[in-house]
Amino acid sequence: MSIPHSNSVPALGAPLPPVPDALPMPNALPMHWLAGTSQSTQVPGPFLALNRRPPLDHLNIRHEPSVTLRRFLRVSEIDLQRRNMHLSLIDPLDLMTANDAHLSSWEPLIATLDARQNVIGADNMIVLGVFGPKGDLIGTGATRLMEIPTSLKAAFEDLTFFYGDNAPAKRASETFSLTAPSAATLCGRIAYRGGFWIRPDMRRNALPRILSRLARVAAMAAWNPDAHVGIATDLFLRPDISAAYSVARVEKGFTYTKNGHPYWDGVLTVTDRDEANRLLLSDIETYADIA
Repeated sequence: MSIPHSNSVPALGAPLPPVPDALPMPNALPMHWLAGTSQSTQVPGPFLALNRRPPLDHLNIRHEPSVTLRRFLRVSEIDLQRRNMHLSLIDPLDLMTANDAHLSSWEPLIATLDARQNVIGADNMIVLGVFGPKGDLIGTGATRLMEIPTSLKAAFEDLTFFYGDNAPAKRASETFSLTAPSAATLCGRIAYRGGFWIRPDMRRNALPRILSRLARVAAMAAWNPDAHVGIATDLFLRPDISAAYSVARVEKGFTYTKNGHPYWDGVLTVTDRDEANRLLLSDIETYADIA
């Protein structure tokens, strides 16, 4: 796959220029930060009857700057409507249903986001769905609030970040080594961004940029986390990629093994609270024509 290099990122609310594929990753690696790995342009999967709710009616905006957060959510909705798309909140279990239905273009989700393996509900996970005019699912993005008492490094390496109370049973077959510098000190209320998937025929438009920002802003509104994190491939070391998906910092690295074999290696993405607020103000300026 050819990914064009650019030193500038088109504005979030700008018209639809050709942008890097929403899949800046090798096919051989699982990637749960963004979309799945298929290069097909065929529209996959069946129509899904998911429980959809309007975000501004059902997302509890508890934190400041509440006016700016609400404004960003609203203008993002308008931007999607201009593109003949509609934003909804969907249930964490519906994210799993969507993942199962689109495995031809989407790797299985990691356990952190799996409501069948962890205690996950509306209070600690927000799932966004973007739908077409006929109600067809076009894209998803999610954020989950994690309470990290010691350090992010410890939570990843003892596998509780993935499996919670079920982690001890997994340690005989899985290992995770996290050497990113910030991981040793990050703790408290951490929002993990993941579960991003874009339907293959929609991966060359602004949707990945919009969804990645919406997931962060939704977490800010509901939880005001100390930091937002994700795990990604080394391609996120490219400034144009990290900027396109609204990531403040990218740090090497991690290594994930299963049954003694390499499963995935890459980088940790980090955006702390102050960085998230600065990005929010920068992003909303791109919507000046809507607001």
